[in-house]
Amino acid sequence: MIETTIDLNRIGNHEYVIKPGYDKDLAECRKKQDELESKMHDDL
Repeated sequence: MIETTIDLNRIGNHEYVIKPGYDKDLAECRKKQDELESKMHDDL
């Protein structure tokens, strides 16, 4: 059950989050988060 709920790809970064596909709103938040993180890395 944990594998179907927790985003295991993020655990390596010490981020324990629900998979974005679990809920439509979570997917939208993840997309926005990924865009912001990309912009942050570009600015570095």
